[in-house]
Amino acid sequence: INKIVIKKCEYAQVVWFKNDFNYKLDNLKEIENGSYLNKSFDYYLINCTGVQNQNKILNYKRIFAKIFSTETEKKFEKSQPINIFMLGFDSVSREDWLENLPKSSHYLL
Repeated sequence: INKIVIKKCEYAQVVWFKNDFNYKLDNLKEIENGSYLNKSFDYYLINCTGVQNQNKILNYKRIFAKIFSTETEKKFEKSQPINIFMLGFDSVSREDWLENLPKSSHYLL
């Protein structure tokens, strides 16, 4: 069994310039239990380090766009705790996902 233990996760705001290849990052902030994500940011860099089976070091670094809608934002007065959940469907386009998995897409969105 492959056991992965997450050692550290951090995030930073991504500020884009002119195109998709030019950006700068704010200071990385460590994600801890009870951390809050600033909802005013549109893009985030998430950087995590973990260990698999107590000997193999794993690194994960990706940029994400804000995924909550304006209506959702209005429901919350304060920032919400950070909750990272990754779900992937290999070889499924966004349109196929919305059309063929309506309950799942509605729930996740």
